[in-house]
Amino acid sequence: MEDLKAKICVNCEDTICDDDHFTHDHETYCEECYHDTFNTCIHCDDVTITDDGFFQDDEFYCQDCFEERFTACEECGDFIRRDHAYGQDDSDYCENCYNDLYTCCDDCGYDILLDSSYHTDNGTYCEECYTNNENSNNLESYCYKPSPVFFGTKTNK
Repeated sequence: MEDLKAKICVNCEDTICDDDHFTHDHETYCEECYHDTFNTCIHCDDVTITDDGFFQDDEFYCQDCFEERFTACEECGDFIRRDHAYGQDDSDYCENCYNDLYTCCDDCGYDILLDSSYHTDNGTYCEECYTNNENSNNLESYCYKPSPVFFGTKTNK
């Protein structure tokens, strides 16, 4: 014979009709308490306590899926998708912070910190390319030799 015992929500302690209950870890919840307490991960479909997960871009992720897919920008702290992160040497930056901190060497194409770059009339260079080009005289020098100026000739009368 079926158990006719009334179900009680473990959260709000309201009595629940048979069809209007949800269970999680063998505990019964009314619909409102269940949706206030739990969310479903957009990636793995696991039901997780909302406070144990993360909302990013209006989607809910369990902790494992969030950590697998997102990282924090080392400059501003915003969370970004790992596949949209910029950086070198295990450093992750959002696009805006990366563009504020890095530039590209016009010779070798490597990204370099702006603070470590060399700027000339011909472009922007990393230290190695700047040194190599300077030694081979491929970069214009900043030497200046003025042309002589003549103010006329002295005439004898």
